[in-house]
Amino acid sequence: MIVILMRYHGLTLQEAVDYVGNLCEETINAFIENKKRIPYWGPEIDDMVQIYVKGLQDWIVGYVFAFVYLVNFLSVHSAGLCIGASRLTGILDRKVRM
Repeated sequence: MIVILMRYHGLTLQEAVDYVGNLCEETINAFIENKKRIPYWGPEIDDMVQIYVKGLQDWIVGYVFAFVYLVNFLSVHSAGLCIGASRLTGILDRKVRM
C-alpha cells in the first residue's frame, strides 16, 4: 500500500507511512465503536459472536507480531535491519520508480 501511495499519489515515504498509520488508527477506532453496537441475541449466540469478534482482534494483532518477527528473522539471516528493536527501517525516502 505504501508503494502504491508513493507511486500513484506522489507521496513521500513519510507521507505514505503517516497516511497508512492514520488509516489503521481510524479502522481500529471504528472496530472498537462497532463492537459496542453489537446487539444482544441471547447467551448462546452472544458467546459465539464474542468468540468471532475476539478472533478478529487477535488476527490483526497476530499479523503485526508476525510481520515484526519475520523482519527480525530476516535481519539475522541477511543484511536487513531489526525493526522490532530499533523501530527503524532501511527504506530510503525517495520516489518509487516503476
